[in-house]
Amino acid sequence: MHNKYFSKDLILDTLHHCLIIDTSQALENDAMSVFAELLQHESPVVKAKASRDIMGLRCVFFWFRQAGKIRKHKGKPKRFCAPCLFPSSVPLAGKDKAVEVNCMSQLVDLLQDENDQVRANAAGAIMM
Repeated sequence: MHNKYFSKDLILDTLHHCLIIDTSQALENDAMSVFAELLQHESPVVKAKASRDIMGLRCVFFWFRQAGKIRKHKGKPKRFCAPCLFPSSVPLAGKDKAVEVNCMSQLVDLLQDENDQVRANAAGAIMM
């Protein structure tokens, strides 16, 4: 079934995976403003993914490798949040930009959204 917001959906997913590797280019190219604008979108999928990507602009995720191997927890690869491991090495540019474009109030409003994925991602973005 074709969703009329499918292209935005795919673009937000692609950007999410890019943010896993590097957030600096996204911040330099005003991605936070674009994501903040998408928080007002009519599609819950677009709002949820935009708030997820706002969270991604603050938190750099990576696969922790030790001696060329992914660390495993109970037989599964474990994903670590870089700010949790190295809090002094992560810039605050994402937080500063979120405040600058006033997306925090929009995220707080999304905590009342009827879609649970929108609420969860908004809460995660606020937390970060």
